[in-house]
Amino acid sequence: MEAFAPPRAAEVDLAAWCTVFSEHDTAVLPEHRGRGLARWIKAEQTLRLHERFPSVRTVTATVNQQNLPMVAVNRAVGYRTIAERLLTEGPIP
Repeated sequence: MEAFAPPRAAEVDLAAWCTVFSEHDTAVLPEHRGRGLARWIKAEQTLRLHERFPSVRTVTATVNQQNLPMVAVNRAVGYRTIAERLLTEGPIP
C-alpha cells in the first residue's frame, strides 16, 4: 500500500484541492470594541474565503473559552464547537 501524498503545487490548482482552512487571531483594538467589527470581519472573511476557495468545507478557529465576546461572534456567524483542548503552562523540570 502506497502512502498518501498531496499533489505538488505545480501539478494542481490548490484553490480547488484544499478543503480545510484554519483561521487565527481575529482582533479588534480595545477602543473599537463593542461595535460589531469582529462579527463583520469574521463574516466578511468567511464570504471571501468561499469565493476564493470554493472547495473549502471546514473552517477551524481556536478561541479562549473565557473570551466570551469572541465565542459569541463565532456562534453568530455559524461556527460551532467540535472539539476542545486544554493548554497548560509550567516550568520544565
